[in-house]
Amino acid sequence: MPALVEPRSKRYWRVLQAPHLPGNVPLWLNTGADEYVRIPLFQYKLNAKADLALAFMLQLGLSIVGHVSHTIEYLHIVTGDPVELVYDAAGNADYMICWIGFAMAIEKG
Repeated sequence: MPALVEPRSKRYWRVLQAPHLPGNVPLWLNTGADEYVRIPLFQYKLNAKADLALAFMLQLGLSIVGHVSHTIEYLHIVTGDPVELVYDAAGNADYMICWIGFAMAIEKG
């Protein structure tokens, strides 16, 4: 599974540990004592139309933030490259595949 590894920088991190779908509770991994933060990237299937893909990403982000009860000090969003555009049999853009990971440093409280 692709991931970004960063020094923890003495922050208390929560890392999304599974793909998140709006309407579900996000699954977090706490990394308060580790030297490094590993941010896994998960595959998301998005609409091929840019405005609908962007709307899904906004919905995804708001859904995650809606489950956070602490103050977010720092948010890290990781995107994979490239985004893959998938075509149907007729040659029309059908959907796109992108890889995304989330991590946030929160105030302990």
